[in-house]
Amino acid sequence: MKTILKSVLTIILVAIIAFAGWFFMVFSKTPLYSLGMVGYAYYTKDFNRFERHVDLGAIVNNGYSTLEQAYFKNVSQSAKTTVAKAVAKVSAKSALLGALVGKQANKIVQKAEGTTKDKITAEVRKYAKAYFAKPEEAAEEGTESQSNLKLKDLKQISKTDNSALMSIVLENGNKECLPINLSMSKIDKDEWKVVAIQNLDYIVANAKKFKE
Repeated sequence: MKTILKSVLTIILVAIIAFAGWFFMVFSKTPLYSLGMVGYAYYTKDFNRFERHVDLGAIVNNGYSTLEQAYFKNVSQSAKTTVAKAVAKVSAKSALLGALVGKQANKIVQKAEGTTKDKITAEVRKYAKAYFAKPEEAAEEGTESQSNLKLKDLKQISKTDNSALMSIVLENGNKECLPINLSMSKIDKDEWKVVAIQNLDYIVANAKKFKE
């Protein structure tokens, strides 16, 4: 009997050691593990850990056209329309002068768009950080998460040495499946960071479903 127990204990210990080795040498270097760290950061209210694995600036930059349309619909378009009218007016008198004016005006528009990106990033970061407040602080500020979304599936779609595409499927209160496709890039120490939301346009268009 003692021999059997000793054998079983040996097998268990070997299995635990093998798993620990695999976890630290292999799994801890995967995109899936880094996504798990995002969840861990939320539950421990560690915003610095969250930002290590989620690049909010890159997400805004990569999804700017969608975010700009959603939150600043008329800003860039209005500026571009004004530029177009001004260039057309000047060009009627001098094509060369019109080209110079257009070039300078477009620089102004691009600068305005850069400022808009900074504003969106700041707003997104402020909103994200609110979710990392302690329960009592969130209650006081009125930033408690009211979401009833549940994780239905999480998997890796594709992966190269330095990039990966991950799929997260959430389920809302109406049992609707809501996919989120994330692009991730490798960072220091073989960790990974979310740098883009591939289906951001879908999420913006179905924002209400993510709240139901």
